[in-house]
Amino acid sequence: LKRPGRQGLLRNACVVAGNTGRHDLLPLLSRLARDSDAVIAEHARWAVAVLQRRDERSAAYGPAVGELRHSSTQQMDVQNRFGP
Repeated sequence: LKRPGRQGLLRNACVVAGNTGRHDLLPLLSRLARDSDAVIAEHARWAVAVLQRRDERSAAYGPAVGELRHSSTQQMDVQNRFGP
């Protein structure tokens, strides 16, 4: 197996970070967006943009579908245990 090296590892980490929805990673991604390696910087900028778009959609449309599903499931669980 070939080792990914710094570029490959950080590129992949940026992709994962963008897909996680974790906003606590924005400071790190912003720093990587200024990296001297163009591939790393581009992937970090992509991840920042993805997280920012997710924020905009959440503000415009309310909670994510998964959050709604979780809330409904919790409500049904409470009703099953304690009645309506």
